[in-house]
Amino acid sequence: MKNTKEIFREKVIILLSKETDVKSNTLEIQDFVEAGRLFIPVFTSKEKLSASTQNAEHPFPKYKVDGLFLISMLNGTEVLRVNPSLADEASFIVSDLKKHFKEDIEKLNAEMNSKK
Repeated sequence: MKNTKEIFREKVIILLSKETDVKSNTLEIQDFVEAGRLFIPVFTSKEKLSASTQNAEHPFPKYKVDGLFLISMLNGTEVLRVNPSLADEASFIVSDLKKHFKEDIEKLNAEMNSKK
């Protein structure tokens, strides 16, 4: 895996708790609990998703999203686990990512606001 935080400069795959409504401006992201700790799984590719879930069928819709956009949407207290249960797994607290990518997120927000 490249410099671990840098994966958020690209598209990542998340799981949603339900299908999105195309008219809505919200995403309901599925989180999980392991050993009493809440986390949001994030995958760097379809192959990583399949490997992490051991090709198991799951009811959660998959959604490909810009990593910086994902970070900007979250509160900051969440934990993101990238490629959970795989050799290249990495965990991040969103508030740390928001600090690391502060300028990039501000630029992204400005771009999105200019399109309204």
